[in-house]
Amino acid sequence: WLYPYTGTTFENPLDVQIDHVVPLKDVFVNGGWKWTYQLRCVYSNYMGFRDHLKSVSGHENMAKGGSNPNGYMPPNKAYQCEYLKTWLSIKLIWQLEMQKDEAVAIKTLVEQNHCDLKDFTFSSSELEDQRNQIQGLLNICPQSPVRSAPRPAPYQESI
Repeated sequence: WLYPYTGTTFENPLDVQIDHVVPLKDVFVNGGWKWTYQLRCVYSNYMGFRDHLKSVSGHENMAKGGSNPNGYMPPNKAYQCEYLKTWLSIKLIWQLEMQKDEAVAIKTLVEQNHCDLKDFTFSSSELEDQRNQIQGLLNICPQSPVRSAPRPAPYQESI
């Protein structure tokens, strides 16, 4: 697996974790708290956008945690513009809000990395396609968390 955050590759699957580029914590804080259980379930498992989930090292995944670009950027400088583009694309697709510190950090990082703004485009047809895919997946998730039946009390034999 190519790990773009550091520019390294992995061969052992035990070295790989799956990272939500826009972490679940950030999603919840920036609008996901209003979502239905089904939509949160689809977001958590979505594979319709190629960069939504990334194979990463456990160390880097823990370093990132629930941070936005103000608190974490991949150490691979060659990937930082792509990371920012992906971050903004996911925020757009899922109609997530952006914190002021996050927006300021992204603007600063785009300038510092000399990112080409022409690469930061997302067509209305791509956006419509992504949102249609999301709507089509809602039925694969339950409407509410699945609760297991209560366990019976342990058997006790009376004497």
